Amino acid sequence: MIARMLSKVLNQVQVATGLVAPTIMAQSPDGRIFIAEQNGALKIFKNGALLSTPFVSLSVDDNGERGLLGIAFDPAFNSNQYIYLYYTLSSGSNNRISRFTANGDVVVPGSEVVILNLDPLTSATNHNGGTMQFGPDGKLYVGVGDNANSNNPQDLDTYHGKVLRINSDGTPASGNPFSTGSLQRRSIWSYGLRNLIRSHFSQPLANYL
Repeated sequence: MIARMLSKVLNQVQVATGLVAPTIMAQSPDGRIFIAEQNGALKIFKNGALLSTPFVSLSVDDNGERGLLGIAFDPAFNSNQYIYLYYTLSSGSNNRISRFTANGDVVVPGSEVVILNLDPLTSATNHNGGTMQFGPDGKLYVGVGDNANSNNPQDLDTYHGKVLRINSDGTPASGNPFSTGSLQRRSIWSYGLRNLIRSHFSQPLANYL
C-alpha cells in the first residue's frame, strides 16, 4: 500500500548529464550542490545546470573505491568560504582530509591546507570510507573505512574503521572517549566500524553514535 502511494507522489527527473563516476554530493549553505567525481573533479550544480568548469580537479588514485570521497562545508562557510575534501593521494599511500577556500564557483589556487593525513593504506583498494559532516558542536566527524582489514576497527591506534571527531584544524577534539595516548586514539569518537562511505544521514553523523 505504501509503495503504491509513493509511486503516485515521487517522480524521477534527470537534471544533469556528463558526470563520471560521482561518489558524493553535498549542498552548500548558499544552495549550490557540489558533486564529487571519483577521478578527483569536484563539480557544481547551480541555477538548474551543471557548470562546465570544475570547482577543483585533484590528482587522486581512483583505483577500486579510492578517489575523491567526501565533502563538508565549514559551519562559517558563508564568511570564510572553507570546504573540506576527503581524497586518496595519487600515490595511493593514504587518504587525506584537506581544506580549500572557494572564490565563487572555483577554488582559490594554492589554498589547500592539509588537515589530516590518515594512516597508510595497504594494497587493498576498497573500504576507504569518506563521509564527513560538521556536528552541531562545530566539530568535524569523519568516517574512515577499515582498509579491508577486519582487525583495524578494534585497534585504537589506527584511524581505520573509526568515526573521528576532530577540530577544524585536524587536532583531536576535547571530550572524545580517549583523552590520552596516540593521536589516532585521541581522535576517535566511535570504533568497530567497517566502511562509512556516504553522507546519507538526515541528522548530523554524531547523533547516530
